[in-house]
Amino acid sequence: TCGIQNADVVDFVAYLPSSGEVALVMIEERRWDVSRERLLEIQAKAHNYVSFALDGQLAKGYPEYAGKPVSIELHCFEPPPDAITEFLKNLNQRLTRYDIKIRVVVVTAGRKAAPIRMQRRSWLEKLISSFARWYANLRRK
Repeated sequence: TCGIQNADVVDFVAYLPSSGEVALVMIEERRWDVSRERLLEIQAKAHNYVSFALDGQLAKGYPEYAGKPVSIELHCFEPPPDAITEFLKNLNQRLTRYDIKIRVVVVTAGRKAAPIRMQRRSWLEKLISSFARWYANLRRK
């Protein structure tokens, strides 16, 4: 299963032809809370994504993406709390030497994704928007 609670799974890998980047996408379906447990989950997931990119697992599993710039994106339904945002900002700064960017994308049901610190990527936004609509409908049942 995907989600930040499952640190050992890369939720989604996408190639973004407009930028030439490979996006490693983390998905958080739950409402945010400010618990230490949630912070530890996002830290473990993000560190595993960094390891996946830097230690060769990305290139081995997706040889067509070897050598391409990498971004790690957190897709969620509401902005993360300050502690998680601060962690992601600090991680983003540490990863600049590896040319890896961290981005947060807030997805709202029935509307296009509202990116935070992210250039528009229309096809990815449409995919996430579709996911958000599906998820909202699923929760109504």
